Amino acid sequence: NSSFLIETDARDTSTRTKRKRKRKRKRKEATPLRCRHDFRNSTVFFHVGKAGGGTFQTHQRAHRLRLRPVHPSPSSRIVDRLVSLDASSPDALVVNVRDPIDRFVSAFRWRLLRLCSPDDERERGKRGGAAEADRRCKISEELEEEERMLRATYRSDPNVLAEALCDDGDDGTRREKARRDMTRMGHSATLREWLDFLVGDHVSGIPTVGLRELWVVPLETPPGADDEPQFERHVDRLLLSLLRSKYGRD
Repeated sequence: NSSFLIETDARDTSTRTKRKRKRKRKRKEATPLRCRHDFRNSTVFFHVGKAGGGTFQTHQRAHRLRLRPVHPSPSSRIVDRLVSLDASSPDALVVNVRDPIDRFVSAFRWRLLRLCSPDDERERGKRGGAAEADRRCKISEELEEEERMLRATYRSDPNVLAEALCDDGDDGTRREKARRDMTRMGHSATLREWLDFLVGDHVSGIPTVGLRELWVVPLETPPGADDEPQFERHVDRLLLSLLRSKYGRD
């Protein structure tokens, strides 16, 4: 009897496995092919923080395109490849941009939202680390210092930091400290820093070697518009242009 049960169980298991494989094969056959458009070897995306980069990537995934992203700060290795003579290096660059003041305010508030410390007194229940301060506070000393700087030194207010950056006191001490503090704030790299290899003081002219195309995608709300950013339209047009450059207009 025991041998019969073992044999029957083995037979049932085998039958279930075959049925499962058959169902899986049918689902695979019924699923339409979805191609991917890989531009990682030819096109670099400088994902500038707090300038619509997340929206750009969402649209990119929806169109099933893949670019080579660089985030949250510039990469000297990628820059070297962009201006390289090597035929295998990428020759196109996409950069998302936004009004620098809007970026500054957004970065300040975003970092304040994400960071917390054990003595965080912000109201519980908000998004970010303060929602569960006891459990989710950062343990990195560097991040704790950044949070303390934003919350204590600049009183959780981007205007206070902005005023310090514009301070024209005689010795300039406050202004210089504010500049150093700003560099410690996540997503604070300026567009000048991202494109230093193109517009820096050390550059005598725009390099023409390696980099052939520069696509700039602005996050904007035109005057008189319906207050809806036009960024999504810019992104879709850019992605369509990339597809046309690879496959033609048809």
